[in-house]
Amino acid sequence: MMRNKLFKKLVVLTFVATNFIPSAVMAVESQEYQNTEEEFKEPVEEKTVIDAEESVNSEEETIQDGAIISDDLSNTSQDAVIEKDSTYEVIEETNSDDVSKSIDAVVEEKPQDTISEDNSTESQINTSDLAEIENTAQSNPIYPEVYSVEENRKKAMDIMEEDGQQSVMMFRMASISPTQSFLDQFAPLAKKYATQYNLYPSVMLAQAILESGWGNSSLSQPPYHQMFGIKASGDFSGDYITVPTQEWIVDKTHPEGGYYITIMDEFRVYPSYDEAFLDQANFLQKTRYKNVNMSASPTYRHATQALKDAGYATDPNYPHKLNAIISRYKLYQYDPTPTLNYQSHVQRVGDQKNVQDGQLSGTVGESRRIEAIQFNIKGIPELGIQYAGFVESQGWTDWMGNGTWIGTKGKNQRIESVKMKLTGSKSDYYDIYYRIHVEKIGWMDWAKNGEITGTELFDYRIEAIEAKLVPKISYAMYNSKIDEKWSSDSIDGKTLGGGTSAFNFEALKVNLENTVETGNVRFISHLKGSNSDAWLSWQNNGQDSGIMNSTRAIDAMKIVLEGEMAYHFDVYYRVNINNKGWQGWNKNGTIAGNINNQDYIVGMQSKLVPKDYGVSGGNKEIFRKNTRPILSYQTHIETSGWQGWFNEGDTAGSTGLSRRLESIQIKLDNLAYSGAIEYKAHVEKIGWQNWVRNGSLSGTTGERKRLEAIQIRLVQEVANDYDVYYRVHSETYGWLDWAKNGEPAGTEGKAKRLEAIEIILVEKNGDAPGIAVKPFVK
Repeated sequence: MMRNKLFKKLVVLTFVATNFIPSAVMAVESQEYQNTEEEFKEPVEEKTVIDAEESVNSEEETIQDGAIISDDLSNTSQDAVIEKDSTYEVIEETNSDDVSKSIDAVVEEKPQDTISEDNSTESQINTSDLAEIENTAQSNPIYPEVYSVEENRKKAMDIMEEDGQQSVMMFRMASISPTQSFLDQFAPLAKKYATQYNLYPSVMLAQAILESGWGNSSLSQPPYHQMFGIKASGDFSGDYITVPTQEWIVDKTHPEGGYYITIMDEFRVYPSYDEAFLDQANFLQKTRYKNVNMSASPTYRHATQALKDAGYATDPNYPHKLNAIISRYKLYQYDPTPTLNYQSHVQRVGDQKNVQDGQLSGTVGESRRIEAIQFNIKGIPELGIQYAGFVESQGWTDWMGNGTWIGTKGKNQRIESVKMKLTGSKSDYYDIYYRIHVEKIGWMDWAKNGEITGTELFDYRIEAIEAKLVPKISYAMYNSKIDEKWSSDSIDGKTLGGGTSAFNFEALKVNLENTVETGNVRFISHLKGSNSDAWLSWQNNGQDSGIMNSTRAIDAMKIVLEGEMAYHFDVYYRVNINNKGWQGWNKNGTIAGNINNQDYIVGMQSKLVPKDYGVSGGNKEIFRKNTRPILSYQTHIETSGWQGWFNEGDTAGSTGLSRRLESIQIKLDNLAYSGAIEYKAHVEKIGWQNWVRNGSLSGTTGERKRLEAIQIRLVQEVANDYDVYYRVHSETYGWLDWAKNGEPAGTEGKAKRLEAIEIILVEKNGDAPGIAVKPFVK
């Protein structure tokens, strides 16, 4: 019957099986009735009304809201007998002359929202025209058929098993399969409301499939639109229908641990499928389901397990069934996916347009520096990004968040290195890869997850950058000897399996649900003792490969990528063979394992990487730091003063201006070991001064005295690796030859001024930078 919750619930232990109309009170009796109106109106036998308190146990199904006893139930293993105890109150009811037209003979207050299997409990949405729906129900009397959640779920799984062959037949007939029609109809609703309420569309759609048996259950069809088997208990105030339904009674003395009984219960009904999906989204906002949402569950598989843990279903295989449906039909394609966006500010160009995953930002071949850059991730609030850069004259910036620029604009300063990392609750399920194009080097290799890429102390500019999100692959094994049977997931290169013969793989599962590209992962296994060509069938993302509870272990396997995933990524995997250890890495469909009727797999690792990256990055170069000592110097010139610091090999001073050098400072930075540079000058009217080192002044300032000669040398460990060469531009003589390691350069006793100097470091015993014959005139 369908009516509003302002009515009270009546559950009767007698059921007239003929001339049924939805507004009649439903009951079950073992004796038969004739299909006549007269017999239908005969006085009914005395009935017992039962009002069951709802159980709060989320792990066991108990009788809810009353029970109907049946002697003739195909799924009931024994006659159900309900006796008065602390849980059930038996209420005597007098006979009614018009049970078929009234449910007001006996009423009881309905307990508040406490449940066992909560998927059958609560939701909302009112029907606008109850009379019209009841009239429709009367013209289509689909009840007293027993509404069974378990039968719906079994039907859904059976259809999925049969769907492969049916799909081939439909393809040959150029027709759309019923399952595809279902997905086409309901996927938009799941995506709309699940996304709006921070739930996984894949999970909501899989629940609709499972709970409605692909839309084949009578309540899932118009005019009821009940897709999720939600009961109308608790504080629900919308429209509902009372139907016979099966409940599982836990009985440890029973051979099967319990048995089914049939009870009368109320299920929500909706005016449309749209409102049914909206109600499901609202229903899962309860506190008990807080771990089902996308913020708390990093993957859809976590969400399906959270449903079971919160008491939505008592079936221990409920998450597995949902996952199997999601994998088989690739329902994860409806889940939100993250998009990496980034933008560069380029020399003489300004702000470029935003680009996405893996695209080039900046320029190549135009000798333009990137001066500022920003990154952000959209699509999943639980995934963010932070990044930092090494900026000319500033050093490393602080870590910045989504969309904040690092670097400078309008200051002509280059970025020389970058690093970036992912943040948020879903950061463990992705890698961030990035590479840069560097002046004088070209493309460096891919860096990832916080690694520094670029150069330091070379003064090289970054000219372009590419970055991409890479989902992490996960994998699990089945072994009937371990308590949970299925192992927990191993992720991205982590070891799966115990590595001993006790942990042989009976079945294998590979998951790649967080895809950022279109495509899929597929895998196949080979059983020990099979012929070399007796491989099992290929399985899709999240499905099982192998034979569970079997003595035939897996001895070989292959994994491949499909679609855009195969174009952009490589999948690597390797296995541990019993008593033989780890094999080498395989990739993209090559065989891992041994097919020899003796060996089997006891361990596994797998990882997903950008195309041609390699399983460990190979001999990649992602960062180049200048470990060579950095030589710099500055001179004080007649009439001009201090010029500022010059780099190694530059000319400090002047030529052709007849200006004397009056003093000099020289220093070494970036020393990886002990050492220093020392120098002393020959000064007009003073002669040779004492040795000074590392930035100290040699010569004079404010005394108008010329430098006439200089000596420079390296000391301690740096002298073991380098020679220092230097030459001077001397009045009258011009450029003299190169001097080396403490030799004098210039003139003495000639009253000739030094006008310019150049200094170079050369690796020990390397070639001189030029002629080194006559650096000094005396």
